[in-house]
Amino acid sequence: MMSTTEPMPQKTEPEVERCPLCDSPLLESPNECSRCDWVKGYRHRSTGTNPVDLTACLLSIVPGAGHYYKGHKAMGWLYGAGALLALFWCSLAATATMGLGLLMLPLYWAWVMTHAFWIDDLKAGGQNPDKPA
Repeated sequence: MMSTTEPMPQKTEPEVERCPLCDSPLLESPNECSRCDWVKGYRHRSTGTNPVDLTACLLSIVPGAGHYYKGHKAMGWLYGAGALLALFWCSLAATATMGLGLLMLPLYWAWVMTHAFWIDDLKAGGQNPDKPA
């Protein structure tokens, strides 16, 4: 009888994930590096649009309403009062520039809407900067 030689099964070690910053093995946890303090999700902003952000942006058609909706009540009132001042100054500039001063209003309006979209939502469990701790 002829003996067959079969290769011995090799033990395969599980592949260890490596840190993207310092390339050290992530032995303790695959979500953080103990050597360089890297954590999973660092600098990764979600690509999806949050409905709260979109609602705040649309509410900012009335300047300050989106900020108020997200929990920034004092800032909402300030942007609302700022809209009245912007309307006054733009109308004053419009008299001196044959109406071209009114083109500054959409810039203010776009800024308020963009800021309401990007600002943190305090109603989702954050801390309120308008109230002292």
